[in-house]
Amino acid sequence: MRKHAGWKLCLSIFMVSSAAHAADNYKTMNLSLPIIAFGGESVTKAEWNLRGYGSLGLELNMMGESEMYSDKEIEEKNGDSLMMKASQVALLYSQYSNPKRLSGGYWSIGFGYRQVKGYWDQTPVADQDIQGASLNADGKVRHALEGSGPTAQVRTGYRYVAESIPFSVGAYIGIRHFQSTMKDAEETGTVLTNPEDLTSLQRRMMSHLEPGIELGLAF
Repeated sequence: MRKHAGWKLCLSIFMVSSAAHAADNYKTMNLSLPIIAFGGESVTKAEWNLRGYGSLGLELNMMGESEMYSDKEIEEKNGDSLMMKASQVALLYSQYSNPKRLSGGYWSIGFGYRQVKGYWDQTPVADQDIQGASLNADGKVRHALEGSGPTAQVRTGYRYVAESIPFSVGAYIGIRHFQSTMKDAEETGTVLTNPEDLTSLQRRMMSHLEPGIELGLAF
């Protein structure tokens, strides 16, 4: 009798524990997909619930080759072009107003590493050494550039998570700081960039707004 009573007690404890776990209605993970890109940057993020202590996310950011100059700058610079592409990986910690479901208003802070690479087609200047370089059809010299460095990010936003289907949607706004080191990449036919221009490019890429719309799956 005692043996059967012990099994019944264990079964009762298991059932109560399972019911309590179901009642918690925790979302274990949220996967945001790169459906909408701002500024040519596509973001994929996998985020894990830390059971009431916020969430930890792993984010991959890919930027296809994009023109960094505005139309006004291109006109002012006599048709010069600065085409860059980038990739970035980052870890983000977030706190939500509804931590069980990773939903509601939230803030995030993160750190990562970013790499950029591209070409700068520039109008030659009088004191520029262009020996061994080939001018393109528009009479420009080409600089091959690359850079990398750590990043820091802060964001605030809102996310809705559906109850009956694994769907989430949200929006955020943030700031990314990129502490880059720009340098010339070794390519035949390109021209070395002077240190002042490299410093100017580093400053140009240092701080950026990060708007985003998230569409994803919540499990």
